[in-house]
Formats: sequence, C-alpha cells, structure tokens
Amino acid sequence: MFINKTYKYATVIFLIWSIAISWLLFWDHRHTKADTRRTIKNEAKAYFNKDQALRLWATAHGGVYVPPDGRTPPNPYLSHIPDRDITSSSGKKLTLMNPAYILRQVMEEYSELYGVRGHITSRKPLRPQNIPDEWELSALLSFEKGEKEAWAFTEIDGIPYYRFMSPMVTKKGCLKCHAIQGYKEGELRGGVSVSIPMTGILQLQKQRFRTHLLTYLIIWFLGIFGIVTFSYRIKENRIKRLHTEKVLRESEKKYQDLYDNAPDMFVSVDAGTAKVIQCNQTLATRLGFDKTQIIGQPIFSLYHPDCMEEVKEAFQQFVETGTVDNAELFLRRKDGTKIHVALNVTAQRDDQGDILYSRSIWRDITELKKAQNEVKEYHQSLEKKVSERTSELENEIQERQKVEAALQEKIKEITRFSRLAMDREKKMIQLKKEINSLLHQLGRKEEYTIVE
Repeated sequence: MFINKTYKYATVIFLIWSIAISWLLFWDHRHTKADTRRTIKNEAKAYFNKDQALRLWATAHGGVYVPPDGRTPPNPYLSHIPDRDITSSSGKKLTLMNPAYILRQVMEEYSELYGVRGHITSRKPLRPQNIPDEWELSALLSFEKGEKEAWAFTEIDGIPYYRFMSPMVTKKGCLKCHAIQGYKEGELRGGVSVSIPMTGILQLQKQRFRTHLLTYLIIWFLGIFGIVTFSYRIKENRIKRLHTEKVLRESEKKYQDLYDNAPDMFVSVDAGTAKVIQCNQTLATRLGFDKTQIIGQPIFSLYHPDCMEEVKEAFQQFVETGTVDNAELFLRRKDGTKIHVALNVTAQRDDQGDILYSRSIWRDITELKKAQNEVKEYHQSLEKKVSERTSELENEIQERQKVEAALQEKIKEITRFSRLAMDREKKMIQLKKEINSLLHQLGRKEEYTIVE
C-alpha cells in the first residue's frame, strides 16, 4: 500500500517538477525574446536618433552645398529653389543637399555597410521614391491619430526585419523645401523608419534557446534523478521501518502476553495519588474484576480490611525508599474472600530521581501458607505423639524399675531364707517358681530349674 503511495507521490512530484522546468524554460525563452525585442528596439531608436540628429543639424543649417557628381546630382525636386546650384568664388560648382537628401544618402551608405535600412517617407512625398510601403502607411495613419511611434517584426523581401518608425514634424527650416507642398510649421509631414535585419539576431536567439534548453534539460534530469533516488530511499527506509515496526509489534505483543498472563499478579501504582495506573490480566482474573474496574482505583481498595494497617505501612515504605520486600498481605476478591500474597515493589524514577510509579508484584502464597500450616500441625501432632509415647515409655521404665526392685527384694529374701533354712525346700521351690514367674514377666530367662 505504502509502496503504491510512494510511486504515486513520486509521479506527482515528477509532473510538478517537469511542469516547473517547462514553465521556467518558457518564461526564460519569453524573457529572452522580450530582452531581444527591447535591445533591438533600443538599437533602432539609437539609429533613429542618430538620423534625427543629422536631419535636425542639416535643417538648422538650411541644407549643405556639395560638389555635384554621379552619386550626388543636383536634386530635381529642389528646382524651385533659386540658389539650388551655386558657384564658389573659386569657380567650383556646388549643389544644395536638403536634409532629406543628406539623410537618404547616409541611410543608403549605412545600409550597404551594416544592412540597416532607413527610409524617409510621407503621404505627400516630394520625391516619388519616398512613397510609404504598406506598413509605413499604416504607421503614418497611426501618427495622424496621435501615436508617437510604431514598431513591428515583419519581413522585407522574405527576410525578417525589425521596423521602427517615428513621426517627422515640420520645422521652420523644412519650409524652405516643402512650403510649396502646403505644409505649415508644427504639422505632421511624414516619418522616418529604421529597419534592422533580424536573421543574425534570430540565429543568436535560437542558439541561446538551445543552450538554455540543454541547461534546463540537465537540471530537469538531475531533478528527476534526485526524485527517483529520494523515492527509492524513502521506499527502502519505509520498508525497513515497517519491518522494524512489525518486529516491535510482535515483541510488544509477546511482552503484553507475558505481562498479562504471567503467573504472578502485576500492578503499577502512582506514587502521588496511590491509584492503579496499570495491571495485568492475571490480577483481574484472580480478583474477579475487569481490568477497567481496577485501573484508576486506589490501591488500598484491593486489599482486605484485615491487613489495612500493614498495607499503609508498606505503601509508606515504598514512598520513602522505593522498595518493599516480601510483605505478607491479603487481597480481597470480588466475592469478599482473601488471597494471601507476598508483595515485592521496586520504583520507576524520573531523571531527578523522584519516584513516578511502582512496579509491584503480588505472588499468591495461599496454598503455600496452607501447606505450611499443615506441616506445622503435623509437627505439632507428631510432637504430641512423641511426648505421649515418651511418657508411656517413662511409665514402663518406672514399672520395670519397680519390678526389678521387687525382684531384688525377693532374691534377697530367698537368699536369706536359703541360708536360714535349707530344709524349707518346698518353700524354696515355691520361691523359685515365683522368681521364674517374675523373670518371665520381665522377658528374661528363667534362672531356676524346678525339680519336684
């Protein structure tokens, strides 16, 4: 079950990681494109500002006179200007280049050198070649609506370009050439566009994207590797932990079984409240209660009233010393009968050495005490019998002593009479018979042979 959850979570993390990397790549690419656009726009504005500065300079000076040649012939669109062509004091011929003429020629040369195109255009161009293309016309119309600039990524002759255009307002110096068109100072006269080729920039952008893509792929792969490794370690650790928990549960089960079914009665008592906080099933069974009826009750309620003083002394000894050794007490069963027990207690202490609760063991010694009493009674009975038999033997000895004393007297008497009268044979025979009889009673061999 857990393994499936691990794979599920790993899959979710994999998807989140992949989405995050994809989003970062998308954001980076978009940011890169935006940076490229800002850069190219700033570059276009720089070109435009350069051209604008040149145009304003030329306008401020009313144009520039240069020697005419094949590349710079007299401007036919300035024929209405009387001094379009002049001759210097040294006889050198010069022709007027108005600002637009100067700017157009500079733009053409710049385009040949760097590929950046520039174009002066108007909806009413003085020079027909200056008519706007479709995009420029759209930009001029937007200027008439109040827009300050126009830009776009388009194609020119199938080549991608960035195009920028800004409006061109009629200045006082512009009226020298364009007054005949009806322009007035401050009116929108046209615009100047700058077109920057994007081929190299787009290639550089693609190369940068490929580099970033490779970088993000490496980061993504490292993340996936980390996710797989982490998930594998989690799985292995979880398996080990589950195994450990299983072993612990089995061990706890064995311990609980040993605790609950031990032959002795186990109980733990809170040192402060004297209430039972744990007991085994053996105790509950012996007393005839459920464990729930014992736990939480004062320990004194489990003892028989006949030994309550001894119980209090034992508990006080536990509180003071933490131990009780072989205290003989009486537990009370549910039916009120007694269980004669021997109590042994040790204490569980905290880090400061204070007693928390007891580890108490009650051993049922009822049968042992019964057997001891029976042995005591038997000894007492045996001692009584021995005493009685001893008394009997003493009486027999006394009787024997009396018989022997009497026998001695008779023997003395016989001896005395034998000495006094030998002729009293019959009496002697009689006496001998009596002696033999007495010897017989004493279990001794007869000493005299009677001859009639």
